Order: sequence, then C-alpha cells, then structure tokens
Amino acid sequence: MVPYISLKELFYITMKRSSLITIPRLIDFFKFNNMYSEWQVFYGIVRDALDKYNYYYPLYRLQKTYLVVDESHRTARLEDNFDDYLKGIINEGQIFLLPGSVVGLSFNPPISSIYPLRDYKYENGEFTDIWYSTNLYYMACLCHYPFPEKFDEKGDPTNHCNVYFMQKDSGTRFKVFKDQVYVELCRYIWNMKQNMQLSNLPVDVFQGLQDDAQRVQSDLDTIYEQALNSSAWIL
Repeated sequence: MVPYISLKELFYITMKRSSLITIPRLIDFFKFNNMYSEWQVFYGIVRDALDKYNYYYPLYRLQKTYLVVDESHRTARLEDNFDDYLKGIINEGQIFLLPGSVVGLSFNPPISSIYPLRDYKYENGEFTDIWYSTNLYYMACLCHYPFPEKFDEKGDPTNHCNVYFMQKDSGTRFKVFKDQVYVELCRYIWNMKQNMQLSNLPVDVFQGLQDDAQRVQSDLDTIYEQALNSSAWIL
C-alpha cells in the first residue's frame, strides 16, 4: 500500500504547534467562508504548502511504462493512472505518476539513473523530438506528491483525501513539510485577522502566532536554500 498522511491527521499535527494551542477550536476559523466547508479551506492551505515543498523536494520515482511513439511526428504522451489505484483497478506496483520532469529513460531499471537516454524534450506529459521507438521504458522522474481533492456531499474529506507517498516517520523531509503547512496556516489566520474583527480573542495570541510563523519561515528559507544547492535527490 502506498504510504500517506490524511488531511485530518495533518490538521491535528498542526494544531499541536506552539501558540496555536491557546486558540480554542481553530477549525471554526475556516467556517467564515460560506462557499466551502472548513475542511475544503484547510485543503487549500495544505495544497499551497505542498506546492512550495514540492518545488524544493520533488518526489523522485523510477517508473515503468509502455511508451507509444508517433514516429511521423516524433512525439509521445504519458498518462497518469493514480485514480485507477484509488479505485482498486491497479496495484501499487502499476502506478504511474505524470512527471514534472523526466531525468532519463532506459530499457533496464539499474541503468535508468546512471546512463539514461536523454535525446528528447519533455513538458506537461508530452515528449517531443524523441528519437526512440515504441517500447517498454523505465523513467527516472521528478513528480508531484498526489493529493486528491476528495470530499463527500457535506464537504468532509473522504478516505482518499490524503497526501500520498508521504508519512510521519519519513524523517527530516516530513518535518519540513509540516513546518510549511504550519506557516501557511498561520498566514491564513493572520490575514483573516487583518480583515475582520475577532474581539473574543486577545491580540497577543495573534502576535505570538505571527512571531512564531516568522521564526519557522526563516528556518525553512535556510533549508530551501540548501536544497537548491544540493543534488542529493537528482539522480
């Protein structure tokens, strides 16, 4: 089974952070938006955090797919099948995520990241100027973490509303991600406080929130700068 962390679990983890613990029922802060449920609002916050995290720490995968090359135009398209996995149509080993970039192609998995074929252009799921024939290929890819926007009719997250290929015990990378979620949540609350009166909550609560978010953001900026200067995940 693909590892994942659910939207609700992410929320409860985030609620344990520093000054947020002094604000009762923080989930109620998201109910000011009448168009979406509180969980749909939090989904948007996590999505923003994941997009930022994914830019610096993309998901590296060695994937297998049968690539059909249009030899008259030297093009080929890729198709994501993660929804089929969620529906139980395919198993974990058959998952193919649409890459953000393709580091290299090969006919054998050990070679894919060492001596890859790179005579092609790739963008948005399509190869152009690809001078290889239709065949089964292994691809070294940088992908986005799947995060399906799955809610029921009441706006509550379903069992599929999770960040996949992410887990709590994945060490430093998960810490960076949950810190980014925390910063995005603090930014949302602070912006909301700037635009409406919340007289039942003391100002110092929000000041502590802002100060802590700035501290965490400073730490993240340092980590992201180091990530840009590192090729540890580029194979």
